[in-house]
Amino acid sequence: MAAEDIHLKLESPSVEGDSTVKGHEKELALQSWSFGANQTASMHEATGGGKGKSSFSDVQCFMRADTASVTLLQFLAKGTHIGKGTLIQRKAGDKPLDFVTLIMEEIIVSSVSLSGSGDEATVSFSLNFAKFEYKFAAQDAKGNKGKEPSFKYDIAKVDAA
Repeated sequence: MAAEDIHLKLESPSVEGDSTVKGHEKELALQSWSFGANQTASMHEATGGGKGKSSFSDVQCFMRADTASVTLLQFLAKGTHIGKGTLIQRKAGDKPLDFVTLIMEEIIVSSVSLSGSGDEATVSFSLNFAKFEYKFAAQDAKGNKGKEPSFKYDIAKVDAA
């Protein structure tokens, strides 16, 4: 087992993956993911920079191809809306700890790319969404969950909670 694992649960309608990890059965088992944001304000202006508009990237996901890749491609082609998605990255071991949680709402599959090599078939896909909540849990010296700050944002309404 890897030192960390990443799972994505997509629901309403659901996308079933091939994960058999306890607590994450039938979810998508990701190998990696990324998400980012930009601020358009510039401190190069003599007016003090001001406040610009934030822009958020789609969540990029990468995984070994499984049965979910067919559904993802189908949802992209049909423009199917997904109600909610929860991405969890956790530290594995005797006491698994969910330390990164990204909850997305009002999702569409914005890209799918299938590829293969002599070793394995893979799929990378992107999710575009209207709202998100990001949480990060610290781990104390005994391996227990510590402080867990969070941030909610409604991209569509440009509203931070």
